[in-house]
Amino acid sequence: MALALSPIGCGGPNLDFLDTHYDTRYDERYVGQAYGIMWNENQDTYIRIGDPYFFIHEDMKRCILADNGTIVYYLDSYNKEGVEPSVNGTCDVTAAKKLTDTGVFTGPASDYVGHYAHNKTDDTYSLITAKDDNDTLSLQDDIFVSGEEFEICTGVFNGDDGQVMVEIPAFYHKYWYDNGWHRHLISRENISGYELHHAFQKNGANVTARYIGAYEGVLYDTSEGKYVNGLYLPSNDSYKMSFDGTAETITSDTLTHPFTNLEAGVDTIVISGTVNNDGTYGITAVTDTTITVDGDLENEASVACIIQTQKDWSNDVLSSVAGKAPMTYGTRANFRTAAANRGTGWRQQDFDLVSAVQLLYLVEYGSWYSQSEIGAGLTDWNYDIWLAWNNYNPIEKTGLSNGVATWNVNNGSGKKGSYVSYRWIENPWGHLWKFVDGINVNSHIPYVCNEDTHFAEDTLTNYISLGVTLADSDGYSKTLAQIARGFLPTSVGGSSSTYITDYYIQGTGWCVVRLGGNANLGAAAGIVYWAPNPWSDYLGRDIGSRIAY
Repeated sequence: MALALSPIGCGGPNLDFLDTHYDTRYDERYVGQAYGIMWNENQDTYIRIGDPYFFIHEDMKRCILADNGTIVYYLDSYNKEGVEPSVNGTCDVTAAKKLTDTGVFTGPASDYVGHYAHNKTDDTYSLITAKDDNDTLSLQDDIFVSGEEFEICTGVFNGDDGQVMVEIPAFYHKYWYDNGWHRHLISRENISGYELHHAFQKNGANVTARYIGAYEGVLYDTSEGKYVNGLYLPSNDSYKMSFDGTAETITSDTLTHPFTNLEAGVDTIVISGTVNNDGTYGITAVTDTTITVDGDLENEASVACIIQTQKDWSNDVLSSVAGKAPMTYGTRANFRTAAANRGTGWRQQDFDLVSAVQLLYLVEYGSWYSQSEIGAGLTDWNYDIWLAWNNYNPIEKTGLSNGVATWNVNNGSGKKGSYVSYRWIENPWGHLWKFVDGINVNSHIPYVCNEDTHFAEDTLTNYISLGVTLADSDGYSKTLAQIARGFLPTSVGGSSSTYITDYYIQGTGWCVVRLGGNANLGAAAGIVYWAPNPWSDYLGRDIGSRIAY
């Protein structure tokens, strides 16, 4: 029996197409064993091949992963898989960002903090940030009024149980190119002519699964013993700060939301560039524009200075937890070190792993047009609005996608709450650029490596050439390298709705690689927006990372 071929959108197998385009190489695969996609880069058309059931995709799921690489438990939406909520009740007081039910919360704080409170009346959720007493819990969001029913979900998303990851089961892959057609088949079984996808050939050994962070990368401050919120406000004469030595406050003169993501009692900031107030301070109170600190400030009006979250790239740890602003303003090497600090086997997302995710997306949706198939997510903030908001720092905290595997919310420029999720992976495009490790590009020639001890910048030592040359001009990608290992553009000339539909930017000489685009790139952003253009020490307020195992 040959595999059925079904052009996208035809509603079923097209037997006429099968008669005229039959290929004996399909005989090796049987329905129920493999499935895939064909894309013609000349005609920009897609054809599904193989089994209609996405059994590899169905096995992707969120989990809590321990630092030693073992599964603590799987997640079913906001709960531990198979463990339903046991704490239920009715909110009896209306208070901002609080859940109150007299005498109900008698367990230790760990029974609640890091869990989600579910408002069963209006079906909203908020992360629990503290246990105030036996009557009241503090929440990240204001979702309850008196009389609304609640339950405390059983999953722990704040890192106390482990990192929130997405498990991707190992699969085998067959690729070939013929007369404009890029053909991909994937299977859970090792079949003649197939190869274990390179994502699962990790550090010289075959592995049964890979794990990618469910969220954009958050930093764990080892000196404070806390997961912290990313912030880097540069010194700029147009965006000054004023210091009040009596109130011990720092207030933004012009930015409207520079401190929105910071948390009192959690974040520590480092200030430099002032006359009298350089130093390290804990935060005791926060509003959008003002923070109160625990130090002894002196009066200074309208100062151009640097304010940033305390971080130590040599010792802090890259993480995947909910409820924090992702860390940015580090080099790819900085993020690599922070990821490795979690332990053996941990790294930031790598080329082969993101290529596996891209392949799974393509096979599932049969289109490169990810913004159309799933959604734009957080990609349409106007440049000037983002600048005035917080000077291109993270807009959202992690965890907006909890509870949904693949989804999109797009609230528009200047409005909070937008995100996109593919198979539990939050913001694979948009919000922030993410660095990709295990790939270096030199004069448009890509070199790759899947052994994390060899990851390094500006080198081909321990890397292998993919044997292709990438496009040497910027634009919407049109054609792809005719190789099995990844989806890299060899020419531009497409558009935001045709061919690859995602943009591509490049550089000369040695380059590191970013992926996905940020919050203000609009239609250019997407699941294969490759940017092999920054130099090795490049960093930005809109560039982060994602942890992997």
